Amino acid sequence: MYYLTVEESLRKYRPERVRHSDVAHGRIDRPEYSSYPCVEKRQGAKMAGHIRAKGKCPVCGKPFIEIQKLGFICLEHQTVPKRLYIDLPWHGQRIRVFSDKSGQVLDSYDRADKLSDRIGEELENHAFDPSHYVTAEASKFWSKNLLQRFLEDKSKVVAPSYRSHYKRIVTIAQDFFKTQDVREIRKLDVINFADYCRESFTWKEKSVKNAVDILKTFMNWLREDLEVITTVPPFPTIETEEAPVKWIHSKDQSKLFNTVRDEDKPIVGFLMPHGCRPGEARALKCKDVDLESQSMTINATFSAEVYREKRKGSWNHLFVR
Repeated sequence: MYYLTVEESLRKYRPERVRHSDVAHGRIDRPEYSSYPCVEKRQGAKMAGHIRAKGKCPVCGKPFIEIQKLGFICLEHQTVPKRLYIDLPWHGQRIRVFSDKSGQVLDSYDRADKLSDRIGEELENHAFDPSHYVTAEASKFWSKNLLQRFLEDKSKVVAPSYRSHYKRIVTIAQDFFKTQDVREIRKLDVINFADYCRESFTWKEKSVKNAVDILKTFMNWLREDLEVITTVPPFPTIETEEAPVKWIHSKDQSKLFNTVRDEDKPIVGFLMPHGCRPGEARALKCKDVDLESQSMTINATFSAEVYREKRKGSWNHLFVR
């Protein structure tokens, strides 16, 4: 890329529009419009569609004039458009592209020219998909939008005590992936997300692994529930150290039990030899107890004061001492 003044560009590319009076009266040499990037196309590059200015001159209301290789300008009032778009014919339709895949608007001629070049390559390789560029369509595949939908869907089945943590991880993922198309998430993006969690929150590896696991659940949800993607990218293996189990000696257990309030001793006394969770013990019902076989079945639990039946394949069978 190199730069030319507006006057030099006009004399080179549009000599019929240059008037000595314009230069003499300072109409095309104001500092804010004194130079524009002149884009050199790669050899063999083919521009897709036409780059057009969005809107007209805010002073006179006339269309902007395109200066070859430079951009658009109103010569009389020295104004330039704040937005551009690519006008592209596609299978008998007219498509207007106002932003790239990440949602970045085309606010400069250089940006629009590069995008046009990229679309041209995709057309040559038969890989162009307008849904990646047309905002109304592309937004359907933005990570932040689908992550929000994923959170709303999973909030119905995630344990109430786990929802706040789930929401936090999804919010962090939304901040990281933003408007990235979920169809273009690769293993490197997952690795970068894990590094982002480490650096931004100084998490231990177990917390990083939990965040990556939720992201993997999201990608599987996209494939299996929404059928938005056909394959889930490979996920890195995150090694974690298992915390050592600290056992309490039976003598110490008895001492601790004696400090429990009398009204709580029945349930604490039940928990000590059976090893089930407090929420599971609270959810036990008479139908779960079999006096003949001296056993009981864990069919439900409490999560944040909410009674929840366990899913299929997740029940426990305990024998009463």
